[in-house]
Amino acid sequence: APLLPALRTRLPEPVPIRAIDVRRVGRTLYVRVTGADGREGAVEGNDRLQHLLPILRELVAPVFVGRDARDVASRVD
Repeated sequence: APLLPALRTRLPEPVPIRAIDVRRVGRTLYVRVTGADGREGAVEGNDRLQHLLPILRELVAPVFVGRDARDVASRVD
């Protein structure tokens, strides 16, 4: 079963990812994804995120930027 089965139903048009960055709010790090249309989504990182930032920035983010956010689950698999 797809990880996000209703995503294409809720978002029928492609949602290209414009940027992926990390923001600190207090002591918490969040990974923020910005779509080409300006919509944003964020997820709280765990305590390992600060150590994994170089990997996120250099290896992971480039794979997703410019791609359709609705396809993220298939790219992770």
